[in-house]
Amino acid sequence: MDEAVHEIFERLKDENNRQNHRIQELEDAQKGITELTLSVQKLAQAVEVMAKEQVAQGQRLKAIEEIPGKRWTNAMKTAFTSIVGVIAGALAVGLIQLIAEHM
Repeated sequence: MDEAVHEIFERLKDENNRQNHRIQELEDAQKGITELTLSVQKLAQAVEVMAKEQVAQGQRLKAIEEIPGKRWTNAMKTAFTSIVGVIAGALAVGLIQLIAEHM
């Protein structure tokens, strides 16, 4: 009977070793999955920050691109105002001269 008990003990010991090995492999796999999950979270955060920065850069670029258009608009307003001022001044001078000649 000792032989049978010893054989059962050896089989249980071998089974225990196999199960311990499988458990270790599962723990290692779980550790890898956890590390991968953390890496994906960090990557997602970095992508979110980059997306926000890209939006901000887009807004700044739009503002920079609008500057020449605003300058052109202001230049045209100034030119139009100057032309209208010159015409109004010329008309005023002409009217004053016309009144002065008839007095």
